[in-house]
This record gives sequence, C-alpha cells and structure tokens, in this order.
Amino acid sequence: MGKVKLVEDEEEKIKAMKLICEKYTPTKMDYFNMAIKAGLKRTNVYGIEIEEIKAKRKKFYTHGE
Repeated sequence: MGKVKLVEDEEEKIKAMKLICEKYTPTKMDYFNMAIKAGLKRTNVYGIEIEEIKAKRKKFYTHGE
C-alpha cells in the first residue's frame, strides 16, 4: 500500500523517465534529450510512496525445502 503523488520537480521527472527509457528502449537513447525537450511539459510522472508491503510465502515441506 502507498500514496501516489504527482512528481512536479523537473529534474526528478527526467531522472525517472530516463531510467524507464534505458530499461525498455536502450537502443533509442540517442533521441532521449530531443524527446524530453519536446514532451516534458505534456507528460505527467507519478511516484508511489510505499507505506506497507505485504506478501505471501510459499509453504515449505516439513523438511524445510
């Protein structure tokens, strides 16, 4: 669970978008600065402030495997 917040700091937005682009479009990074310049003002970036993490654990056999 967590709270969603709009990222308004321009440097933080660029950093987040660069990380995403490096992961999913690494061969297109030559165009990143041009794309940021053209679309940053029209792009919203949201961050999630994690408050709580819940998970399920797989049941182990009696021998701990």
